[in-house]
Amino acid sequence: MRSMNLVILLISNVLNADIARNVLSCCSYHNQVIVCTGIGAGETFPSIFEAKNLRRNGSIFSEIYVIEENDILFNHSQFVMAQHIKYHQPRNCKFYPVYHANPVKELASIIKDINKPITFVLSSQFPDWTIPEKQNLILEELDQIKQHHIKRHVILIDYIYFGNVDIESIKKKLLEINSHYIFKLEKGGHLGREENAVLAAFFDSKN
Repeated sequence: MRSMNLVILLISNVLNADIARNVLSCCSYHNQVIVCTGIGAGETFPSIFEAKNLRRNGSIFSEIYVIEENDILFNHSQFVMAQHIKYHQPRNCKFYPVYHANPVKELASIIKDINKPITFVLSSQFPDWTIPEKQNLILEELDQIKQHHIKRHVILIDYIYFGNVDIESIKKKLLEINSHYIFKLEKGGHLGREENAVLAAFFDSKN
């Protein structure tokens, strides 16, 4: 068991895409529901629970959805979620499922019954050294979000420079979801330390 925990720890440290910890605290990115995809999800948990809503005296997010395709990282995300819930005991967060699924194919079916704007943290296109031929399918993942009946989601995309999908193509796809998106680059990438590694799509509070 100790050796397995060590392996999971090493995987978490070596294969890690993450938005910087302060990004989710930005009020422009706040929704009650957050959906995280990919291996960055496990390391995004601290950011989720540290983003506080002072008016509600608790976490900003009342529902947390995590979607992970990799078997080992799915189990790791389940474990990490349980530990953070136990430690933080967020009074307003009552629903926090972890799904073993491929977000490029199954994200739309998972979110279809959510009737609130969502904050998405998309890290599933992180490059994988065990699969050197892995393709960046972020446009297909955004097509899954495009199917949702609500069009005012906040979307944070990590590792926007991976593969042959350029940032302008990503912005174009986002504008298909909502033509009023505002774009901003945030800190993220490996260990959340790379400048301008996260593309944020959000709205002006006046609109």
